Amino acid sequence: MAEMSESRIIRFLIVALCGVLAGFLPSFGMQLECGSVFANPGDTVAVTLYLTGSENVGGFQFLTPETGADFQVVDVRINDQTLRADVWRIATGCLVNGTIKVIGYDEHLAGLGGGSYKLLDLLVAVDADVMPGVYPIALGGVVICDPFGEIVHTETAYGYLMIRECDVQFSVQNDTLNLADQTQRVSILMYTWSPVAGFQFDILDSADIFKVFSCQNPFGEHWDISCVEMENGAARVLALATDGVPLPDSAEYALDMEIEINPEVQPGPYPVSIENLVVSDENAGSMCGEAQGGVVFIDSTFVFTQERPILEPTEYRLYSNYPNPFNAQTTIRFDLPKTAEVTLTVCNLLGQEVIRLADDRYPAGEYRLRWEGQNRFGQPVESGIYFVILQAGDNFQMRKMILLK
Repeated sequence: MAEMSESRIIRFLIVALCGVLAGFLPSFGMQLECGSVFANPGDTVAVTLYLTGSENVGGFQFLTPETGADFQVVDVRINDQTLRADVWRIATGCLVNGTIKVIGYDEHLAGLGGGSYKLLDLLVAVDADVMPGVYPIALGGVVICDPFGEIVHTETAYGYLMIRECDVQFSVQNDTLNLADQTQRVSILMYTWSPVAGFQFDILDSADIFKVFSCQNPFGEHWDISCVEMENGAARVLALATDGVPLPDSAEYALDMEIEINPEVQPGPYPVSIENLVVSDENAGSMCGEAQGGVVFIDSTFVFTQERPILEPTEYRLYSNYPNPFNAQTTIRFDLPKTAEVTLTVCNLLGQEVIRLADDRYPAGEYRLRWEGQNRFGQPVESGIYFVILQAGDNFQMRKMILLK
């Protein structure tokens, strides 16, 4: 990369350092936005950085995250269409802690006008043994100046690296069933990360508390779904696309199991698990599936107006919003096993924060918050894909939402 003139780079760094030391955080101007991206363990992916806002920008600097056990930034690729080599001077350097320092300055003092610009891509190498989850990407030391060296922004930029390990997830929903009505339902949520053309699994309760005799078909007329009883008492669910067209990715379905409760069962909590999961694509190829069990509480209370027992959450969990896709509003549910500082944020595809639905200390329990498809200014947002991100202490989880108008 071409070298900056010594006087200009020194001026930029001095102004930037003074702004950071002064804690100058204006509420206007341009800001650096770090995108969010899906990845699998062992992948190397590109995370895009954007410059957005209304001010004229003549220079910037930032630090990539420190090298960690989960992922590391291995390279920085400049977008030559935005930061033209005959106008901008870019310098990068690797520091002792593994971070990469990036400095850019417009030698002609013209700057980038207000708008949205793709600056560069961070190449992120994901560790092969990383656990699935949501990992924040924090860019520190952010300084953005106008063409005359005045600071217009110094706020840390955040994006998210979303690690997935499977193509489809099945999750038994915790519920309370009452002996007063022996014919009831147990629900299993299905979420696809990749197109799915067929699957089968066994649903098994821990103590023969119920018998599954049917499974409703949420996929439509082009799918066959059946349920058969196995010798061990489990119920095997088989589903197949009859016309070869798979379920799309990023879709959610509820599989409602019609069950008959054993009248001799004792009240209390009973684990329900999903076993022997097999998933296939449209070419009959094997896919990776993940199954999460749940707990069914059998209640002997015969008066339905009385309060039912509440199962305390045992883990941090962010559920898929319902409905999804949605039009006017959607409900977001999450569980906390203990008291925690909680933020619940809705972001767009660029990783930009749209609205913060929660930012407070919450005690342990189950929570449901509603989003009405508006940004933090109360303005309706456009149709498209959004992400809801739960941060509870050190725990990060994310779900994809689809807004249709």
